[in-house]
Amino acid sequence: MDNLNQMQHQLLTDIFKPQPNSIFDANGLAIYQANLRATAKRALSITFPTVNQLIGSELLGYFADRLLASELPYHGDWALWGKTLPTIMKGHPALANYPFVVDCAELDYQCHQLLRQQDVSFIHSTLSLLHEYSPETLFLRLNPTLYLMTSEYPIVDIRSAHMLSSTKQRQTALRQIVENTQPSMQFHVMAYKNGRNLQVSSISKLHFDWLTLIGEHSIDTALNKISNTEFSFQNWLLTALQENIILEVNHSASK
Repeated sequence: MDNLNQMQHQLLTDIFKPQPNSIFDANGLAIYQANLRATAKRALSITFPTVNQLIGSELLGYFADRLLASELPYHGDWALWGKTLPTIMKGHPALANYPFVVDCAELDYQCHQLLRQQDVSFIHSTLSLLHEYSPETLFLRLNPTLYLMTSEYPIVDIRSAHMLSSTKQRQTALRQIVENTQPSMQFHVMAYKNGRNLQVSSISKLHFDWLTLIGEHSIDTALNKISNTEFSFQNWLLTALQENIILEVNHSASK
């Protein structure tokens, strides 16, 4: 490494992690560090829009500083930064009365990353395999952007409420969500990219279980594991094809 590269590397190190005996001017570093903190806070507000509205700018700035101390944006892409924010937020006293914020942060981050994924659509030529082979030898490859999570809180409804245009609408929606949420409830979430659009929805436990099973097993095995329920494969398949949840049908010989 030549002298110039060494200097640049040291400057970046001192900006991200201030050193007591830095060779650089303290006032100059302070300007860079203030800009870094402002950029970090701005990046989090974009990646975590629900969290930003839930906790406010000041507290978001605090967590941005905490995050900078443990997860430096060395990859150069601020959109990828912030994965560990939910972990940092978990158990923090300032959020004691708002434990749902942690799961909201997880969903925010995953949704932000999904939007950056490549557009995909169902490979129609594979549909004929459903008529050519038995279910024991057939697998469904789901949309690779499909993301599933479970929460104790109605985080999809909370996310939707914070997309409303006015403060009054958001407050009314959140109040209704709180009133309708009972202790010990479980909420299942499905998110994926459909073309250029992001689809985020609450789904039933049955639907959640099915998506988990079909992502791991043949059609026949998955159906057997979910037998004696009201699940209809035919109805689901039609909806899944229309909504771009399936990428392709695979025969076991080519899986």
